[in-house]
Amino acid sequence: MDPTGLTQTVSDICNTLYAPGTTLTAYWNGAGLQFTLPSYSAKMSSLAQALTLFPNALPTTDQTVSFLANILFESACLSTKEEAQCVKDPGNCVKLYGDNYWGRGYIQLTGKANYQAFADAIGRQDVVANPGLVASDETLAWASAVWFWKGNCKGASTVGDALMCINSLECSSATSTMYFQFAPVYRLLIAQKLAGAVGVGDASAKSVAVCPQMGTSLETAWDQFCKYHAGTPSESVTCGKPIVVVIGEKVMGGVSATKTMDGSGSTTTTAITSSFSTVLSSGVSPVDAVPTSTRIQAVVSTNSVKGSPTASSSVLMHPISKFLYLYFVLFVN
Repeated sequence: MDPTGLTQTVSDICNTLYAPGTTLTAYWNGAGLQFTLPSYSAKMSSLAQALTLFPNALPTTDQTVSFLANILFESACLSTKEEAQCVKDPGNCVKLYGDNYWGRGYIQLTGKANYQAFADAIGRQDVVANPGLVASDETLAWASAVWFWKGNCKGASTVGDALMCINSLECSSATSTMYFQFAPVYRLLIAQKLAGAVGVGDASAKSVAVCPQMGTSLETAWDQFCKYHAGTPSESVTCGKPIVVVIGEKVMGGVSATKTMDGSGSTTTTAITSSFSTVLSSGVSPVDAVPTSTRIQAVVSTNSVKGSPTASSSVLMHPISKFLYLYFVLFVN
């Protein structure tokens, strides 16, 4: 399929994931990565150009979805094409790698042998002489990812299969408290959104079967991350942020749900089904839901993950999805 047809969907996903103040933004900023989201029209056009170098690298729509879902997460939504630590301190990375062939491009091409093989595949020996081109040239950044995919991941029709190919360390067990516990969950969420946009099944069950972490709730994943990093700078910049609860007109297979709040901060919930792990209470526990294109008519902030809510004035914002983490959002039809 032509990836340029996914431009708006990619833009919507990324502007949701990396809205100011979200937990994921705080995480990357804490890791030293400061970024501005790019123009996705230009990005997707460059992907289309890169695909001409490797015909049939993404022969099916579901493979395009699994490829993009992983790339979007790997690259902080196409905002970075080089290892953050090496951008900050290239001298240290030369010591670490023994040369300057560290991770670049949208799938983090690493090691001189891989740079050489990629250069041979596209007939560009200047890539070996100047490996920085894989980060500075947009088409090469995409082409390196497509080349790796075609040679190593072709046939990966689910985001779980693709992750096993790209970074299988994320897929050990659903209960492990690895530092990257939240990553597979986001990858699957992105794949679900992309699949919905192009009208194919997201194969969530198959992804979870090969990568158990993808079946973990986002709340649990971040909780595990914060416990793993307790007392570290990573915890201080990432954890303890307010969590957004999004309740939409249609959630979890079309079940309707609404939520009201009075001035005292007490809450009432209707039609919240067993699909949700936690039901709203006066303590305001996080709940995941998938909103449709409904206007956000009120925003309520919290002081902490389970803090007491306080009402704010009504505002009008763009529709957002289940990933947001800064405000408690009230949808009212």
